[in-house]
Amino acid sequence: MRRAISGLLMAVLLLGQIPQAQAASKYRIDVYVDKEEQAVIQEVKPSRVESGKDSKIVFELKNNHALKEIKIEDREEDETYYVNKDGDEIALSGHTSCELEVHKRKVTLWMYSVESDYRVTLYADKITDENAGGSDQGNNEDVYLSLSAGRGLDMRSDKGTRPELGDTVNVTIRPDPGYSVGTVTVTIGDKSASAEPSENVIRIDGQPYYLSSDRDGSRVLIIRNMGRSMKIKADSIKGGDYSNGNGNNGLPHYTILANGDVGVSVIPSGTNVSQGSMVSFRMSPQSGYTLQSITLKIGTESKTFSPSATQVNIGGQTYTLSKEGKDVILFVTNVGSSVSVSASSQKAYIPPTPPKPVTPPTPPTPTKPVVPQKPTVPQKPTPPSKPVTPPTPTKPTPPTPPKPTTPPQRPSIPVQAKENSFNPADKKAFLQGNGNGTITPEAAITRAEASAILDRLIAYGNPSKVQSSFQDVKPSDWFAAAVGRLEKIGAYEVEKNGNFRPNDKITRGELIHWIGQIDGGKTTVPCTYTDVSPDNVYYMAIAYGTQQGWINGYADGTFRPGAPITRAEAAHMVLRIMGWQPDEAAIAGTGQVFSDMNPKYWAYNQVTAAARGLYRA
Repeated sequence: MRRAISGLLMAVLLLGQIPQAQAASKYRIDVYVDKEEQAVIQEVKPSRVESGKDSKIVFELKNNHALKEIKIEDREEDETYYVNKDGDEIALSGHTSCELEVHKRKVTLWMYSVESDYRVTLYADKITDENAGGSDQGNNEDVYLSLSAGRGLDMRSDKGTRPELGDTVNVTIRPDPGYSVGTVTVTIGDKSASAEPSENVIRIDGQPYYLSSDRDGSRVLIIRNMGRSMKIKADSIKGGDYSNGNGNNGLPHYTILANGDVGVSVIPSGTNVSQGSMVSFRMSPQSGYTLQSITLKIGTESKTFSPSATQVNIGGQTYTLSKEGKDVILFVTNVGSSVSVSASSQKAYIPPTPPKPVTPPTPPTPTKPVVPQKPTVPQKPTPPSKPVTPPTPTKPTPPTPPKPTTPPQRPSIPVQAKENSFNPADKKAFLQGNGNGTITPEAAITRAEASAILDRLIAYGNPSKVQSSFQDVKPSDWFAAAVGRLEKIGAYEVEKNGNFRPNDKITRGELIHWIGQIDGGKTTVPCTYTDVSPDNVYYMAIAYGTQQGWINGYADGTFRPGAPITRAEAAHMVLRIMGWQPDEAAIAGTGQVFSDMNPKYWAYNQVTAAARGLYRA
């Protein structure tokens, strides 16, 4: 099944404030079913979605039909995505993501933090399974399970042998004392596939069916979105007694999975280990990358944490981490269920190589002019005397070469306070909530909101109100004073068309350009992002911000100067520029400030610090 996933990732540029009085941008979501009308649109809330808000689309499948796939087309970015299984969750362009829920004939598509116009189309298949026919099988919508277990095994389905269309079915295969579960085979129509005891997935026509292991030696086959009748057969192996606990050979085994993205490799010490064993995972970043986050899943519980952590607690158990150079090693002891580890990376910042000092040429030593001498009067010759031994000539000392100049150093962070620029010494709140107890951290910010934030951080020599020259900025606008002051000090050097476009989302390129103009920074270090060419108007600002360590690109080598920025990302970036660290103790003491952001959110401390001015030295 086709499925395209665009990068998520997380942007590194950041800023924002959304006043209540301002109207948000709206995006259109058009919803369709395929031409044969195999489904009806039951609910769409709403078809017009405000920027950063969520949308819920509900389809009701007709009898005798099962979901084939849902196609999602991003009209602005010209991208296409596909989802087709219950629990599918993918990232779309920008910060938008979607999640699919399938329950029997009800299909629900959630679209989170909408930031573009989308076209959503549902496709369904008519169920024509030959095994589903017969006068004793009810209506044509019924599906069936045929279970066959070898000697010493008990096999049961939590939905019986006649689950309903769209059900998620768990088939448990439990061994008797003296036996263990061997090969498990799934047959659908005329196609079959099997999994050995050391394997955990069965695939038929690209559809995966997963197997997990329990402490008592049982295996559980998970069938999501039951759409066709199938046969399940399990063979037994005599001699595997899981009830006595005599040695590892008689203990249940658990699946060990490891996965890393493009910039990191994850190597487990085993792929199938027995109960009570220890397994270690080594995460090694590839050249040009650094580790960004690690996710550990034990059974059904999971936790994501920083590579700098020394321990992680899941389900009441504590697991330790150690470092070997750039590698991180995670130790999972006393294995009692399936274990999965995944790691993500980000492109490493490589400081530019300073140019070699050039030794200036040594200026020639000027010679003294020859002064004409007075003619001497001839003297009376004296008788010859004993010859005098001439002095021994000394070896000339070569000139000492000049010492090379010190190579240029990377500018310090944070920025240095100066008139009409940022003032790191004045630690103040710069991010505002929405006035109703929320702060919408994932919402994109506008050019007007970004201007208001930067205006709060500047130490003006003359902070008096200045009227902007932009045609679409009125003196009565809430952001007019901030825009006027920033225009006066040269922040908007690229804006030359007479309009400021205050309600447009600010892009990564625009924001770093404004900051570079305010800071007055220049650099000779080239910009190496693949999507930022020297003729880009933001080229110098992006190169300077990267050299300063304020911004980074994505793992694929791009910077994406035209991408929007969220409020949480903005808070994170400003803290880096100013050199401010969130005061975790003070933040914890204030409790949860905003109802739509809990302490587990990735930027909870940064956003709270930015909104309350809680920083530490």
